[in-house]
Amino acid sequence: MQFVVISMAAAAIQLYLSPHAFTFGRYFFNALMALLAAYLVSSFCDFWQVAQSARPGFIGVGAFGTALV
Repeated sequence: MQFVVISMAAAAIQLYLSPHAFTFGRYFFNALMALLAAYLVSSFCDFWQVAQSARPGFIGVGAFGTALV
């Protein structure tokens, strides 16, 4: 659940900073890609046994970085 909220926020922030128009279709696509990236980063954090306190930071950076594409 934590990476869903972080992904939605990352997609919204990225679109706000983007020069493109803020449309629902663009937000939906960016949110979907950010959600996938957040899930993958969360899985890697589980695999690498990253501390629970550091995971939201990694997930946020991964989601925001993917939303830039």
